[in-house]
Amino acid sequence: MKYISLLTLVLLVLSGCSKMEEKKETTGNKTMPPMTKDGMNEPHSNMSGMQNKTDSQGNEQALKLSQEANEFEKNYEKNKDDKTKKQLVEKHLAAALALSPSTNPEHMNKETIRTSLKHFKRVLELDPENADAKTGREDIIQMYEMIGVPLPE
Repeated sequence: MKYISLLTLVLLVLSGCSKMEEKKETTGNKTMPPMTKDGMNEPHSNMSGMQNKTDSQGNEQALKLSQEANEFEKNYEKNKDDKTKKQLVEKHLAAALALSPSTNPEHMNKETIRTSLKHFKRVLELDPENADAKTGREDIIQMYEMIGVPLPE
């Protein structure tokens, strides 16, 4: 009788653990996106069903701004006057803010955070006193510190 009670108790505990594991992997009826070891979403994870059209359009727009800023670097290399420098700062800042997870939670993945940080750093190289870039960069640094992961270079 003692062994049967003990066996029943062990089975109940094991059953509860497996149900907890199932619950961790899903939220409602939607499966959570894959996570990396630092707790970030995979950059190209299949998030269909969790993302609507406006989010996708926002992501496309943010990536387009990033590409435009990178392409405008060529113009700046040819003509390093103040007007071109100001335009380059504006383009990098727009891309950084659009990709920032502070602006859009859909951008909570390694790729967009690193790209956003890269744009913030470039703005600060060109304009070290830019308050928006300082704030955006600090927000990202704080996120990395909170999850205990070193800041990417």
